[in-house]
Amino acid sequence: MKKILITGVNGFVGRHLTTVAKEDGYFVGGVAREEDTDNTQLDAYYPADLTDQQAVDAIDLENYNIIISLAGLSRVGESFDKPELYKKVNVDVLRYMLNKLQRSQWHGRVIAVSTGAIYSPDQSLPLTEDSKTNPDASPYAISKLLMEEVAVQGLENGIDVVIARPFNHIGPGQEPGFLVPDMYQNLLSDPKALHVGNVDTKRDYTDVRDVCRAYIALGESESLKHQVYNICSNVSVSGREIIETLAKHMDTPVPEIIIDQQKLRPNDPPELYGDNSRLVSDTNWEKTLSLQDSIADFVKSRAD
Repeated sequence: MKKILITGVNGFVGRHLTTVAKEDGYFVGGVAREEDTDNTQLDAYYPADLTDQQAVDAIDLENYNIIISLAGLSRVGESFDKPELYKKVNVDVLRYMLNKLQRSQWHGRVIAVSTGAIYSPDQSLPLTEDSKTNPDASPYAISKLLMEEVAVQGLENGIDVVIARPFNHIGPGQEPGFLVPDMYQNLLSDPKALHVGNVDTKRDYTDVRDVCRAYIALGESESLKHQVYNICSNVSVSGREIIETLAKHMDTPVPEIIIDQQKLRPNDPPELYGDNSRLVSDTNWEKTLSLQDSIADFVKSRAD
């Protein structure tokens, strides 16, 4: 039986990844900091602090074919207040796992989850895996660049490590701290007016369930030709369109949009989107869920 291990399994993406992997017939093991989990789909659960090498060494990895390293900190805004914590956690969770795998001579594939936020916005679009990265990015993005260096070291040490760079996620169950849940909460609080920053900037959004299918496709593929893969939609969507779509599915009029000068980000690029052609070519992955699907399912998940 195919076996997959997901670190950070109790998070937003980890829960969706569990569902997708089970649908694909996998035995699914999960790792997270919490002593218990309410993720009832898991076949095995290992509570562990992945920033502790001894705790990582105690995890039973025998017979797992794929490890998807999701564990880490992901809130960009918070990273500015806690830059050193982000660097430590997001680097060490992969470093300590690869240390264990190297010592045990494990044979499988690790998907190291990075981010599309590492790219410099000051270059031609779409952003490909060869586009230049941004040394002045957020502490979150910098921590992922450092994590990628650890992934490359793992490859040099004989471990099959693939780096995934997902762009913006969207979908049911997403927690506050990201655009869709924050706009949803604002619409609930005041359906007539939204006080926001620049809603005309455009970004690349992919449904979390499609992102999870990409992780599994990268884990399974026997014909990968590269070490780094973008996971993205190839198109950009404005914040204004997100708001209008949310209002539609919440069955409320589109609110008045009031620009809050304090929420404007200087030097915010007007548009960013990625190129997924490498992923599609090497794995036959395809995007299956539209923006409408994602937001409709998000609203339904909140109503439930």
